[in-house]
Amino acid sequence: MIIFIYGLDTFRSRQYLNKIMTKFKVDRDPNGYNVVTLDAEIVTSAGAIISEMFATPFLAEKRMVIVKNLLSAKSVEARQQISDIIKNNRLPSSTVAVFWERAETYKNKDSKALLELLQKEKYQERFSLLTLSEAATWFRSCIESDGATIALGVPEVAVKILGADSYALQQLADQMVNYHKGIVSEIMGDDLSKFVEEKADNNIFALVDAIVAGQIKSALTMMREQYRCGEDEQYILGMLIRQFRIMIQVADMLVQTPNISADILAKQLEIHPFVIKKTIPLIKKFNLSILKRLFLKLAEFDIKSKTGQGNLGIHLDMFVLEMKLMK
Repeated sequence: MIIFIYGLDTFRSRQYLNKIMTKFKVDRDPNGYNVVTLDAEIVTSAGAIISEMFATPFLAEKRMVIVKNLLSAKSVEARQQISDIIKNNRLPSSTVAVFWERAETYKNKDSKALLELLQKEKYQERFSLLTLSEAATWFRSCIESDGATIALGVPEVAVKILGADSYALQQLADQMVNYHKGIVSEIMGDDLSKFVEEKADNNIFALVDAIVAGQIKSALTMMREQYRCGEDEQYILGMLIRQFRIMIQVADMLVQTPNISADILAKQLEIHPFVIKKTIPLIKKFNLSILKRLFLKLAEFDIKSKTGQGNLGIHLDMFVLEMKLMK
């Protein structure tokens, strides 16, 4: 059996490698006698690598041989010999050969040829760098795989702060899940400030301000500018969901305590004071019930976009137009 793991997102690819290695040890090699890891940039001898691939398992039926960085190593001979083994199906049935690479393209002719062979294997996983939208989805899955839940829009905010850095997002997910252990409530946007420094972006306030003011042309122009800068519809939706949730929280508090100061409000809601001060003027344009209706509308768009119902870009454009009608 051959397993090929490659891609620029080396954090996620190493996660996957560790996962299959752990499963192999649990299922077939609990004593750890039959798992060997070779870095072709260090073990440059073709003979040494081939020897491990053809070795007989010790007190077991299978042996796992992990070969890292073969395509980027200097050993042309090793690549050529392994290519020949794959082409002629000469790998022993007792060997599970795992090839791990940290790139997706190669200049050398022999590396390209071996890459093409490995890409044809049944068991191959590519880990390209995540887009912002993919990173938000992946971050949510990290939270939910540990049994926790996270509010709509929060993954998008985390990505806005940390970027599509899978390592940083996994660290944040672990911290937030551990913090919420034993707490029934879902993870909210306010929890982010406990672990990362929030970089409030004026762009989202300007966009929301234009939307709630019914400035259709300005709002649509700003959304198009966000797309041009590399953001996608899912990211814009996530930021809108997050901002409207904050607006509802602030509006609700102001109904209960009309004279509360912005600083006290920020402390009670555990939201950055900058965000609170930017939010208060926005909520004065709508009552609480309308804000809740708009939030539910955005949540509906989120569900539709993730279940393949309609075009999210069109939904967002229609949302802007509907806001104008509500004025």
